[in-house]
Amino acid sequence: MEYAKRFLALVLIVLGLVSISQVKDNKKASDDIKLVTYDTIDLVQRVKEQREYNKIHDTKEEVDKFSKLSPAQKVAWLQLNSVDSGIFGCLKVNLYNAYEARTKGQSKQTILFNDDATDIETAFMLYNKVFNSTNPLVKMAAVDLIKYSFLVEGFKMRRNAVNKIITNRALKD
Repeated sequence: MEYAKRFLALVLIVLGLVSISQVKDNKKASDDIKLVTYDTIDLVQRVKEQREYNKIHDTKEEVDKFSKLSPAQKVAWLQLNSVDSGIFGCLKVNLYNAYEARTKGQSKQTILFNDDATDIETAFMLYNKVFNSTNPLVKMAAVDLIKYSFLVEGFKMRRNAVNKIITNRALKD
């Protein structure tokens, strides 16, 4: 039990909910330790991760550099540089195909939606979340998915097509 109290005190300090002096004085820390459960710690950790996800430095220069990337490169960048990649985590990006490069002399970049990874309602919800994001990089990538679905896929419903995740509301806006 003592180990659990020490662990919770450490977690509260790391998360910034309790200061070190409060733990040493053991006034507020003991009350907080009694109130905090593992579910609360998990919730606070998810909120902290979401803050880090939204904390992408979006200066004018970085937005300009990001806008020059292809849709596949934007999705790949967001998958690599965010804690919770949302709908971008359900997409499979291929930036280089060695066989195609050998046979045709060039390779195309592809984006595929993994139908089996999530149900369509969740995919719609996740896409709406990124489409309505205040982060310009995430919003730009969501708009580029619409452009990709029209230009590359012809907005045809096929297996693993990106256009399956795009909602009517996003098309109207």
